[in-house]
Amino acid sequence: MTLGEMAMIALSVGVAFLALCVFFRPLEMVFPARKRQKFFRPEWWQDLFFLLGQYLIFTALVVWVLKKWGGWLQNSIPAGFHEAVQSQPLWLQAVEVILLSDFCLMGTSLAASGSFPLALSCGAS
Repeated sequence: MTLGEMAMIALSVGVAFLALCVFFRPLEMVFPARKRQKFFRPEWWQDLFFLLGQYLIFTALVVWVLKKWGGWLQNSIPAGFHEAVQSQPLWLQAVEVILLSDFCLMGTSLAASGSFPLALSCGAS
């Protein structure tokens, strides 16, 4: 990963953090989880590390995988699938990307916590 790519990821983390603050801070003031809730709760560092881990580590891993095996991935997926996805409206492609990435993040989170078999059994019921 180049320095420029790392800078772009860091910039996206900063923009995402700012956007989250602008959006959620007014909501937290109007609908606090606890009475007299302060801006920085005792566990704020945990939220910060989750944000940094999710954006920096996960994004860096995805960029690395795509650079390393992007050509192989491109060639291993049938052309008909590529055409089917490209023929979909952009809004539908965006929804699919968001859902797939959320499932991937949930899976990695459950795997890291040791609860991954539980996640598989929850889907079977």
